[in-house]
Amino acid sequence: MSRTPRPSAKGPSGTWPLRLTHEGRYALLLSFLVAAAAANTGVNLLYLVLGALIAAVVLDTVAAIWAVLGLSAQVDLPERAMVGLDLDGVLGLSRRRGVGGVVVDLGPPLGGRHVLVEELARGTACEQAFSAVPTHRGRLRLESLAVASLSPLGLVATRRTLSVSAETLVLPRVRSMSAVAERVLGASGESRTAALGEGSDLRDLRPYVVGDSPRRIHWRASAKRDWPLVKELESEASKRVRVVLADAGGDEDRFELEVERVASLVASHLRRGDWVDLELGRLRLRSLAGAPGRRSALTALALVRREDLAAEPAAVAKAGP
Repeated sequence: MSRTPRPSAKGPSGTWPLRLTHEGRYALLLSFLVAAAAANTGVNLLYLVLGALIAAVVLDTVAAIWAVLGLSAQVDLPERAMVGLDLDGVLGLSRRRGVGGVVVDLGPPLGGRHVLVEELARGTACEQAFSAVPTHRGRLRLESLAVASLSPLGLVATRRTLSVSAETLVLPRVRSMSAVAERVLGASGESRTAALGEGSDLRDLRPYVVGDSPRRIHWRASAKRDWPLVKELESEASKRVRVVLADAGGDEDRFELEVERVASLVASHLRRGDWVDLELGRLRLRSLAGAPGRRSALTALALVRREDLAAEPAAVAKAGP
């Protein structure tokens, strides 16, 4: 029965497609010793033993290659994840031929996470859940992974790279913020619109959220969109907050910290019921509110690049439902 290759400190990563295990090296060393003894003594039995050892190594190597060529894989990732939090995915493996266990290296995009499958018989498939922690925001694409397996006798370990196609959007981390922290962090990128009174003049249109009065729906504008729009009156301006992501210089780590701060600030205001206008260079998101607004803001912050902030604002978007 074959054994499962245990991941070492480095895992199955590397460029080797085929290598001898410790047992394989011992078998090869024993073959040399038997060959030397047979040459010196001329005993036919030693030649038979030598032939058996060489045949075992060769056949085990062929079986190892045959088994790993019969593997195929697929990976399912969630639609969204967040920096610093567990990403739960599912690895699917199937084997057309061969037997034995498999170690899968999911590669750098998922932090070199290893998945161990103790036994995978010929003609079977299995699904294995795994968790990984993303460290960078943006689109995370998994295009390949490495599988490693031992031969039936454990003399040879084989490795093969399999092509997969999986993608998720990693959002910037959102941290809880106190009121004091909001004032400190918002000093350089936040402004709150002053109240304009109790009048009923139309100030803007925004997406409908649960709790809005149907009488405030702007039917003509809603007919042109895929979701209803309601009238925002001037008296609601006191709840509007403007947040701007600015490039304060420094290295990439500092920029990523600024993105995280803005994400936390926006999420805090939305959780409190404020309306948020978010400016990210060329992209401006207006009238963000509730869960749809949070989703739109974090998506935009996940994809924003430093060079995007150098351009003048040109695009205006509103949060959808």
